Amino acid sequence: MQDKPAVFLAGTQCGPGLDDKLNNWYNGTHIPMLLKSEHLQRVTRYKLAPVIEGEYPSYLAIYEFKDRQGFEAWMSGPELLAASKDTQQTWAEGEFEAPWLVLYEPLKTWQKTELGSEPVMFVVGTQCHPDDDEKFNHWYNRTHIPMLLESEHLAGATRYKLAPVTEGEYPAYLALYEYKDVPAFEKWYSSSKILATREERKVTWAERDFEVKWTAVYEPLKSWHK
Repeated sequence: MQDKPAVFLAGTQCGPGLDDKLNNWYNGTHIPMLLKSEHLQRVTRYKLAPVIEGEYPSYLAIYEFKDRQGFEAWMSGPELLAASKDTQQTWAEGEFEAPWLVLYEPLKTWQKTELGSEPVMFVVGTQCHPDDDEKFNHWYNRTHIPMLLESEHLAGATRYKLAPVTEGEYPAYLALYEYKDVPAFEKWYSSSKILATREERKVTWAERDFEVKWTAVYEPLKSWHK
C-alpha cells in the first residue's frame, strides 16, 4: 500500500448567508491558486454533517503532502503567499475564519474496503497523559481500532500524530475513520461493536483516562489531485 501523506487540516467557517460566496471562492479561486505549488499533492473539501453534537468548523479541507518537508516548502512558497493576499482582499470585512490550521503526520493505516469514491470522514482527536503515550499507542493500534474494524460499516482508518511545526493547541493524535456515507456511519456509531469498545475502554483506562477532544463527521464536497 502506498504510504499515507502528511495532512494539513484547515477548518473554516463564514458569516450567515455567505456559504455560497465561500464555496465559490474556495473551489474556484483559493484551491486552484494553492495547487500551483509542486508540493501540494491533493485537496479534499468536506462539510460538517450534523450527526454528533459539538462546536466544529462548518467546512474542512484536507491538504495532502508527501511529508513534513513538502508542507514546509509549500508554507514558504509564493503560491501560499499569493493565496493569503487574495484571502485578505476577498474577506476584508472579516466574515471568514479558520479555527483549525494544523499539520499531522501519519502513524498507521488500516484499509478494509476500497470505497471507490471520497469517503465520509469521522474526525477524532485525542490526548493522553505524557506518561501514558506508549501505552496509549499500543492500545489504540492493537486493541481499539481492530475492535472498531469488526463492524462491516467501517471501511478503514488512519492514525496521525501532531507535527511539531504546528502553532496553537490541538490534539496530540488524530484518527480519520472512513465510511461509504452518513447512514453507514450512523449504523456503525450505534452498533453493539461500538458499545463493546466503550466498555473495554473503561476497563483499560480505569486508572487514568485519556481525552477525546474532537468527534466530528464530515461529508465530502469536492476533491482535487494531480
